[in-house]
Amino acid sequence: MPSAAEAQVVFAAYGWDDLLDKLQHGFYPTKQGERFTIHPDARAEILARFHALNHQRYAEEVAAGLHDNGKAKPSPPRPRSPRPRPMRGRGCSRTSERVSDASLSSSSWYATPYSS
Repeated sequence: MPSAAEAQVVFAAYGWDDLLDKLQHGFYPTKQGERFTIHPDARAEILARFHALNHQRYAEEVAAGLHDNGKAKPSPPRPRSPRPRPMRGRGCSRTSERVSDASLSSSSWYATPYSS
């Protein structure tokens, strides 16, 4: 929670000096329970002013050409369908199969430099 001096500087920067008297710091109920904060009416007024300021600045940005002037944005790419999962179960494991081809036996697929 900002101090009264910090609040005064921030509100002066926005030109909202009239809100300083409405803050009424104290303990008020919130969604998180009772908290030390500003009065709920002051909070609502501050949020309303920020909301209006946000809309005003957005309109200025649109006028300056910083936005797409209301054109529809391209839709995001559709998610890919999941890859088919390998089958599990009987007869699907290749680790249990034996190599029966004699050309792939361990003694014939490589040559040593000293073999005759």
